[in-house]
Amino acid sequence: MKRYDQLLRYLKDNCLGTEVLTFSEIFSICREHVDSDFIAAKSDFERYGFKIRKIDMNARTVLFSREI
Repeated sequence: MKRYDQLLRYLKDNCLGTEVLTFSEIFSICREHVDSDFIAAKSDFERYGFKIRKIDMNARTVLFSREI
Protein backbone atom coordinates (compact mmCIF):
# COMPACT_ATOMS: atom_id res chain seq x y z
CA MET A 1 0.00 0.00 0.00
CA LYS A 2 3.03 2.28 0.15
CA ARG A 3 2.33 3.46 -3.39
CA TYR A 4 -0.87 5.11 -2.20
CA ASP A 5 0.13 6.31 1.29
CA GLN A 6 0.02 9.96 0.23
CA LEU A 7 -3.43 9.46 -1.27
CA LEU A 8 -4.62 7.86 1.97
CA ARG A 9 -3.27 10.79 3.99
CA TYR A 10 -5.07 13.19 1.65
CA LEU A 11 -8.33 11.26 2.03
CA LYS A 12 -7.99 11.13 5.83
CA ASP A 13 -7.54 14.91 5.93
CA ASN A 14 -10.13 15.87 3.30
CA CYS A 15 -12.77 13.18 2.89
CA LEU A 16 -15.60 13.59 5.40
CA GLY A 17 -18.16 11.48 3.55
CA THR A 18 -17.57 11.09 -0.15
CA GLU A 19 -14.89 12.52 -2.40
CA VAL A 20 -14.58 12.45 -6.18
CA LEU A 21 -11.05 12.77 -7.53
CA THR A 22 -9.96 12.84 -11.14
CA PHE A 23 -7.15 10.62 -12.34
CA SER A 24 -5.05 13.79 -12.71
CA GLU A 25 -5.72 14.83 -9.12
CA ILE A 26 -4.76 11.37 -7.87
CA PHE A 27 -1.54 11.56 -9.85
CA SER A 28 -0.72 15.01 -8.45
CA ILE A 29 -1.34 13.78 -4.89
CA CYS A 30 0.64 10.52 -4.95
CA ARG A 31 2.54 10.53 -8.26
CA GLU A 32 0.89 7.24 -9.22
CA HIS A 33 -1.42 6.54 -12.14
CA VAL A 34 -4.79 4.87 -11.82
CA ASP A 35 -3.98 1.51 -13.36
CA SER A 36 -4.57 -2.18 -12.72
CA ASP A 37 -2.49 -1.97 -9.50
CA PHE A 38 -4.79 0.77 -8.22
CA ILE A 39 -7.83 -1.35 -8.99
CA ALA A 40 -6.23 -4.33 -7.24
CA ALA A 41 -5.60 -2.13 -4.16
CA LYS A 42 -9.32 -1.53 -3.63
CA SER A 43 -9.40 -3.96 -0.71
CA ASP A 44 -6.36 -2.26 0.85
CA PHE A 45 -8.24 1.05 0.94
CA GLU A 46 -11.01 -0.67 2.89
CA ARG A 47 -8.56 -1.70 5.61
CA TYR A 48 -7.83 2.00 6.11
CA GLY A 49 -11.49 2.99 6.30
CA PHE A 50 -12.13 4.05 2.71
CA LYS A 51 -14.13 2.37 -0.01
CA ILE A 52 -13.68 2.91 -3.72
CA ARG A 53 -17.30 3.15 -4.81
CA LYS A 54 -16.79 3.74 -8.52
CA ILE A 55 -14.00 4.07 -11.03
CA ASP A 56 -15.35 5.84 -14.11
CA MET A 57 -12.95 5.24 -16.99
CA ASN A 58 -14.86 7.57 -19.34
CA ALA A 59 -14.96 10.54 -16.97
CA ARG A 60 -11.55 9.53 -15.54
CA THR A 61 -12.76 9.89 -11.95
CA VAL A 62 -12.78 7.81 -8.77
CA LEU A 63 -15.50 8.04 -6.14
CA PHE A 64 -14.26 7.37 -2.59
CA SER A 65 -16.33 7.12 0.57
CA ARG A 66 -15.23 7.09 4.17
CA GLU A 67 -16.47 4.14 6.20
CA ILE A 68 -17.46 5.37 9.66
